[in-house]
Amino acid sequence: MTKPFSVDPDSVHRSGGEVLAAADALRSVVNAARAQLSEYTAACGGDQIGAIMAETGNGCAAVIFDLFDEIADALGEDGTDLQEMAGTYLRTDQVAAETITDAGRGLAV
Repeated sequence: MTKPFSVDPDSVHRSGGEVLAAADALRSVVNAARAQLSEYTAACGGDQIGAIMAETGNGCAAVIFDLFDEIADALGEDGTDLQEMAGTYLRTDQVAAETITDAGRGLAV
C-alpha cells in the first residue's frame, strides 16, 4: 500500500520565492565580478602581450559569466514554476472539493 502524501502549497510558494532570491543573488554576484574584472583589464598593460592577455582573460570570463547567467535564469524559471505549481495545487484542490460537495448534494440522507 502506498503511503499518503500531503502538499503544503504555502511552503511550496515560499520555496519558490527562496529560489527566486537565490537567482537574484547569483545575478548580483556575477554582475559584481564583471565590474571588478573590468577594473583589472587595464592592469594587463597597453602593449601587444598585455592586449592578448586581456583579450584572452576577458573572453574566458565572458563564457563563464554567460554560463552563470544561464544558471540564474534557470533558477528564476524554477522559482516561478514552484510558485505557479502552488497556485495550481490550491485551485485544483478547491475544484475537487467543490465537485465532491456538489455530487453529495444529490445523495439522499
